[in-house]
Amino acid sequence: MADCNQVNWLLEIIKIVPTFIVGLIAVRIAWKQGDIAQEQRNIAEAKLNLDLFTRRLAIFTETWETASNVVQSSDPMPPPPSMTNLLPEASFLFGAEVEAYMNELANNMSKLAAMRRARGNNNPDSANKIDEIDLEKWINNAAKEGIRNIFSPYLNFSKWR
Repeated sequence: MADCNQVNWLLEIIKIVPTFIVGLIAVRIAWKQGDIAQEQRNIAEAKLNLDLFTRRLAIFTETWETASNVVQSSDPMPPPPSMTNLLPEASFLFGAEVEAYMNELANNMSKLAAMRRARGNNNPDSANKIDEIDLEKWINNAAKEGIRNIFSPYLNFSKWR
C-alpha cells in the first residue's frame, strides 16, 4: 500500500509540473507585456513633447520675426495677422504669461505704427517723439532677448531628458 501511495503522489506531482511551467511562462509573457506597455508610454510621451515643441517653436519664430521686422524697418508696421492669429493658440500651448506678452507686443507695435504714420503725414498733432523712441526700444529689447526669455521655459529640452 505504501508503494501505491508513493506512486499516486508522484503522479500528482507530475500532473502539477506542466501547469506550474505554463504558469511561469504566462508570468514571463505578462512581465514582457508590462515592459512593452511602459516603452509605448515613453514613446507616446516623447511624441507629445515633440509635437508641442514643434507647435510652440512656430509661434516663437513668428513672434520673433515680426518684432525683428518692426525693429529693422522705419515704415509703419502694425502686427501682421500671421502673428495676432496665433494668440488663441499661444494661450493654450503656453499659458497666460506668454499670451499677455504677445498681446503687449502687438499693442506696442500698433501704437508705434500709428505714431510713425502720424509723423509720416507731417501731422502737427503727431505723437511725441520720445514715446515713439521708447516703443522702439521696448520692441528692440523684445526682439533681442525679451521674446526668447519668455518663451525659453517652454522650449527647453533639458526637461525631456
